[in-house]
Amino acid sequence: MYITQEISLQENAKDDSESICTILKSLDVTLEELENEDWCKISYDGIQGFVKTKYLTSSKVTPGVVEANRIQRIKLTVNEDMLLNQSTNLSLEDYKKMLSGNGSDKNHIFEENAEVFYQMDKNYHINGVFLAAIAIHESGWGTSAIAQEKKNLFGFRAYDDSPFESSASFENYAKGIELVARTLVKYYINEEGTPIYEEEVAKGSYYHEPTVKGVNVRYASDENWHNKVYKYMQYLYNRL
Repeated sequence: MYITQEISLQENAKDDSESICTILKSLDVTLEELENEDWCKISYDGIQGFVKTKYLTSSKVTPGVVEANRIQRIKLTVNEDMLLNQSTNLSLEDYKKMLSGNGSDKNHIFEENAEVFYQMDKNYHINGVFLAAIAIHESGWGTSAIAQEKKNLFGFRAYDDSPFESSASFENYAKGIELVARTLVKYYINEEGTPIYEEEVAKGSYYHEPTVKGVNVRYASDENWHNKVYKYMQYLYNRL
């Protein structure tokens, strides 16, 4: 069964009962028993309580609720401490939805490379939304001179005293995205010795912990970098 709107899970089958927790719209629950014609007992992620029967639906009654539940479950995993060294389990269509139609993506760079971020996610077990968020932050949605002239969305290899001159150039955006993905996987988000890709193991040279804040420790001099990147991650996930 699925919840039709955001509601409280109640301790008892009455309106003035204490609230146990909030259940968001479209989330899946298990029907345990009908208390009466108005209330039923349910289980939500192992927590039992009561809700009004009118707030339950099924996939047969509401066909789109299964997909809505999938998206809602994904959004529940989004937090500042989420692990970045694993795939998001997002589909290619999810990436296209997140990265298409953004007004700030004036040159459609991210829209045209949605599949690249998806492939990085799958091939290298890195959160591709995190990867895209870094690129958006560092390049101003692909509008920076380094992004435009060098196909470098990350300011990769740029030094503070000569950012444009020292930054790397790439044949296309995909090559730059892949190199940064491999670099993060090998040096930043996995501990030394962790099996990664192509029978290689992580060096872990700049590893702190596999979170946005953990990457910030050695990746960026800006102590607030992780907050800026995470905000873009939130923005993208909310577009699902």
